[in-house]
Amino acid sequence: MKNKKIWSPIIAGIVFAVILILDLTTKEVVISHLIPNVGDSVEVMPGFINFVYIENRGGAWGIFSNSTIGLAIISIIILILILLFFVLRLRKVKNESSMWLAVSIGLVAGGCIGNMIDRFALGFVRDFINFQFINFPVFNFADVAICVGVVTLMIYFLFFYSKEEKANKEDKKEGGNE
Repeated sequence: MKNKKIWSPIIAGIVFAVILILDLTTKEVVISHLIPNVGDSVEVMPGFINFVYIENRGGAWGIFSNSTIGLAIISIIILILILLFFVLRLRKVKNESSMWLAVSIGLVAGGCIGNMIDRFALGFVRDFINFQFINFPVFNFADVAICVGVVTLMIYFLFFYSKEEKANKEDKKEGGNE
């Protein structure tokens, strides 16, 4: 297939857009229409999950509370590093990188931007998903995307990165013999 090389960046872009839209839309719809005030809650599945509006002024689990600017700067630096790695990786393997990498980059970037929009626009991140059956912090879809993205990035490095490196070296070897 002639256009095979463009799929990795396209997949990353699609995943990014879907996550960003899902995150911002769910925050707006759930918080505006179901739980408009901080502390409001509504049971979704009794005993399992409810929505409760929390303004998170820190990072994950509320760490670094009231460090909005610092967290935003750290997020931007990490996002730039991850995107830079992705671009350099695509150049190195001639855009034929694993879909695991593309999906993980899209998930992390979408989640990161979703929470950054909240930080810059509101000064806090809107969290609302709460598991009732365990003692777990309230979170949002951006948080889920970041966590899943980091896990898929680890899977990429554990199982696909070295295969890409090997294939890239073989391609260079074959290209040099022609």
